[in-house]
Amino acid sequence: MKIEADRMHVFPEHFFAGLNVKIQDMQDQGQDVIRLDIGSPDLPPDAHIIAALIKSAENPHSHGYQPSRGSKELRQAWAGMYQRLYQVDLDPESEILPLLGSKEGIFNLVMANVNPGDVVLIPDPGYLTYNAATRFAGGEPVFLPLTQDHDYLPDLQAIPEQIL
Repeated sequence: MKIEADRMHVFPEHFFAGLNVKIQDMQDQGQDVIRLDIGSPDLPPDAHIIAALIKSAENPHSHGYQPSRGSKELRQAWAGMYQRLYQVDLDPESEILPLLGSKEGIFNLVMANVNPGDVVLIPDPGYLTYNAATRFAGGEPVFLPLTQDHDYLPDLQAIPEQIL
């Protein structure tokens, strides 16, 4: 009996899933492993952050779903931060969308813009989600090597004519 969609077979094993198994095996053998691979926090938040989380958790009005676009105050705060730090003006109503993380945003962007058979140019090395989302959408990934001789920027002149 088939229990999953065919599209689920386009994915190779996720690199970090395999790496996690190898690292766990090394740790089980008593080896000390220093992880420099994935952007996961390895230290707890500062005390003032934990205190703010506790205060929020104690607020009885903090336990519902947030609006799908996030609160107006959150979007305005992000717009203000981008203006202060980067001198970039963003419209909190139309240009800011809270996400669970970059994977969600990249995946949704690809799903909204890529049709089956579309070619998607992907930097290599690049974030794994670019390829996974492209394949899930039925797109055709074309990898653009990022090399030292091109200052780690894609060589757009090297894209084959049939891809263009």
